Amino acid sequence: MPDTTPNLDLPFIMPAQAQKHVTHNEAIELLDMVVQLTLEQVEATVPPGTPSEGQAWALGSGTTGAWAGQGGAIATWRGGGWLFVTPREGWTAWVKASGTLQVNDGGAWVPLAAAGGHGAVGDLLQLTPRAPAPGSPAAGDVYFDSATARLRCFDGTVWQDLF
Repeated sequence: MPDTTPNLDLPFIMPAQAQKHVTHNEAIELLDMVVQLTLEQVEATVPPGTPSEGQAWALGSGTTGAWAGQGGAIATWRGGGWLFVTPREGWTAWVKASGTLQVNDGGAWVPLAAAGGHGAVGDLLQLTPRAPAPGSPAAGDVYFDSATARLRCFDGTVWQDLF
């Protein structure tokens, strides 16, 4: 039997192991880090001066300081120190700096849409009605305008009514 799980590398408690709580707590820390993953930013290279407990960053190449040599990992501040985990292809995370849902493509973090995601499950896409139009739109953004009851798409210049 291996010492860790195949996907998240969580440690197993082994028969006749002393201090089983240490292994259990390590597994809980790892789960707390990667389940519902939220990253402060991606491609970070310099550790923040005063991180808060539980904050996490996806590290880029050329990391320095306490992150030196950890490029490509996820760094999270836990119990007064850094915990590093290597992300796997398909992991998703909310990235605060960009306000986007991103997916790890096996080498980098990319916006979900760039990885082929569409933001829908099954055959129904449900939009939350809003007014006014979202600020700082990108070409292809779509929203349902509750003031005019119209579906609108940003063409890169102006919002266009779709119906």
